[in-house]
Amino acid sequence: MEAIWTLLRFCEYITAGNLLRGIKVYRTSLMCGAGLFCAVLTGCATKPVPSDVTGLTSYAIVQQIRCEARDAIRAFATNSLAEHQPLLSAHLKNNPADFIGLDFRKLDEATRRVFERYDQGAIGYDFTFDITEKNKAGGGIGLRRGFSTGPLTIGFRADNNLERQNTRTFRSADTFLFLATQMPERFCSEVRKGTNWQYPISGSIGLRETLATFISLNQSANLVGPDKTPDIPTLVDTIEFTTTVSGSVSPKVQLEPISQALRINGADITLSGERIDKHKVVVGLTLPFDPNDQRARGNLIAVQRSLSAIADAKRESREERKASAIDRLIE
Repeated sequence: MEAIWTLLRFCEYITAGNLLRGIKVYRTSLMCGAGLFCAVLTGCATKPVPSDVTGLTSYAIVQQIRCEARDAIRAFATNSLAEHQPLLSAHLKNNPADFIGLDFRKLDEATRRVFERYDQGAIGYDFTFDITEKNKAGGGIGLRRGFSTGPLTIGFRADNNLERQNTRTFRSADTFLFLATQMPERFCSEVRKGTNWQYPISGSIGLRETLATFISLNQSANLVGPDKTPDIPTLVDTIEFTTTVSGSVSPKVQLEPISQALRINGADITLSGERIDKHKVVVGLTLPFDPNDQRARGNLIAVQRSLSAIADAKRESREERKASAIDRLIE
């Protein structure tokens, strides 16, 4: 609507003979209209980043996915406990915070073997955010003068096309044991739940199914790794989401000349915007052939140590309070 009124004001100035003022209004309308339109439609930004449209920073997106992985691993753990330790399984389902600092060495031998087999399992995340934003603004002016032999029409047009692109890549990694028993509860206290259909990377991406498939294949299908490391069971999911938002508006004013003088015949403005978000995460699950093989675990040591430090103070204060209750459930 603002663009239409701008066109009418422009035509009014030109008709009154104030060409300079009319051109200034027209040029300003293109610049302001393009900025407003792209901001409303696509989250216009000098450097496009995921938070423009998802409402989450890159850190928060990683936080979402790591917490989803934690919940999937804890679900596997409680299901594994159900057969031999049903009371403990039920307790942990209802009180997941009690996973922090839980000592699995006190479990029965059969359950402990399962946990020892998977506690140094690793999950890695390789993120790529590829974002392209395009904004276009254009306008045209038509001049007309009548002659006895027919009308003369002259057209002028100007366009302003902008494009910005940003590709962000990074990696993160965890062990199953760290996610289940050492990640601070507060780290996941404010994550979003459920699926975001518009921007799926900012919600649940289905890691519970990924983990369940990895464990099932490893348990019963002799899962192996790549050619160079066949002794390290591996499963990789490459998950990519593409969201394209676009739109345009093209108001136009058509006037009829009332004299033989050179007059404005019509004017138009075209505003359009498009944003393409390609959010990709490669989730890799690996299980060292030998849980004590430091070479298989080496890429996770630095990550684990730095993140463990965050949890140490809180875990130490909690362990004494809940140790006796957990021991009673195991017994």
